[in-house]
Amino acid sequence: VRAFRKAIRLLPDEAAFWKGLGQTYLAGGRAAAARASFRKAMRFVPEDPSGWTGLGQAQAQLGHLAEAAEAFQEAIRLAPGEAGIWVSQGNFLLDLGRFPEARQAFKKAVELAPEAPRPWLRLGLLLQTERRFSDAIIAYQHVISLDPHNMTAHISLLACYRRIGREDLAKAEIGWVRARLENENEYQHAVFESVCGNAPRAIEWLALAVQKKQAGPGRLRHDPNLSNVRNDPHFSELIERN
Repeated sequence: VRAFRKAIRLLPDEAAFWKGLGQTYLAGGRAAAARASFRKAMRFVPEDPSGWTGLGQAQAQLGHLAEAAEAFQEAIRLAPGEAGIWVSQGNFLLDLGRFPEARQAFKKAVELAPEAPRPWLRLGLLLQTERRFSDAIIAYQHVISLDPHNMTAHISLLACYRRIGREDLAKAEIGWVRARLENENEYQHAVFESVCGNAPRAIEWLALAVQKKQAGPGRLRHDPNLSNVRNDPHFSELIERN
C-alpha cells in the first residue's frame, strides 16, 4: 500500500497505480478502500476492462450485488475474449449460488484459454460442488497436466477420488500433498485436513487462514473441499467473524 501511495503522489493521474492499490486493498480484505481506488482509476481509463473487473470484485465483497453484476458485464462488453474476466464473472455467480450460470462462465473461459490452468481449476471446483465428481476429476487432471505442482488441484483430486471410492488413487494424492504441504499457506493446510476427515485440525488451520485474510465468506461457503467441516459450529463462527 505504501509503495502505491508513494507512486500516486508522484503521478496522481496514473490509472495503473490506482488499480494496483485497489488490488492490494482487495487482497487485504479492505473492499471499501478497493472500490474507491478502482473508481479513481476508471476516471482516467473508463475503457479498461481490468478496472471494471476489480470494481466488480470490490462491490461483491461489500455485498452490493447489483453494482457488482453491472461492473462485470461492462468488463465483458469491453473484452469478451478475455478469459480472466469470465473467470471473475464465474466466481461472482458461484458465490451467489447461481451454479448453471457460473458453469457457463467457466466453460467460456476454458474455451478462450484452454492452455491456462486457472479456468480449468475453477470449472473443476464448481463441478465438484455440484457432485459431478467424474467430470471434476477430468478438469483437475487438465490442471495438473498444465501445472503439475498446483496444490489446489491435487487436494481437490484427492477429495474426488474419495467421493467415488478410489482410495488407492486418493492415497497416492495424500502422499504427494504431504510431501509438499509444508511451504503452503494456512488455507491449503485447512482444506487438506478437511478432505482427510480431520475436522478439528482443519478448523484450527482455517481460523489462522481467516485471520490472515486468505479466504473470504464466499470462498468459505462454496469451497467443496470444506464440506466435511461446514456443520461444525466453529465453522459458523468463522463465517460470522469474516
